[in-house]
Amino acid sequence: MEQIPTSVKTLQILYIALISGIVFFIAASFFVVKTSGAIIDDSQQQNTMQIIAVLSTLTIPIGLFLFKKKLLETNNKHIHEKMEIYRSAMIIRAALMEGSAFFCIVSYMITGNIRMIILTALILAIMIFIFPTRPRIAGDLGISETDLE
Repeated sequence: MEQIPTSVKTLQILYIALISGIVFFIAASFFVVKTSGAIIDDSQQQNTMQIIAVLSTLTIPIGLFLFKKKLLETNNKHIHEKMEIYRSAMIIRAALMEGSAFFCIVSYMITGNIRMIILTALILAIMIFIFPTRPRIAGDLGISETDLE
C-alpha cells in the first residue's frame, strides 16, 4: 500500500504534468499558427467559436460537480481509501479541464483567434488555483493536515 506522503507527492507530480502538457501545446500551437496560418476563414469562425466556448465552459462546472460527488464516497473510510478516491476524483476533474484546454488550443489552431488562447489561460488559472496542496487535500477530505504526513 502506498504511503500517504508519497501519494500526495504523486498527485502533485501528475497535476504538474497535466498543466505542463497544456503549456507546451499552447507553445506548439503558436508556432503552427504563425508559420501556417488558420485553417478556416472568418465567415465560419463565429459559429465555431461559440460552440467551442460553450462546450469548454460547460466541462469546468461538470468536472467540479463530479469531483464533489466522488468525494462524498470518502465518508467513513480509512485514510488510504480516502486518498484513492481523492486521486480518482482529482484525475476526473483535471482530465475534463485538460480536455477543454486542448479543445480550445485546437480551436485556436483552426481559427487563429486569440480568444481561444485566452479561454485556455482561464482554464489553466483554474487548474493552478485548485492545485492539490496538502491543506487543500486535507480540507477536501475533511481530515487533519497531519494525517497526510
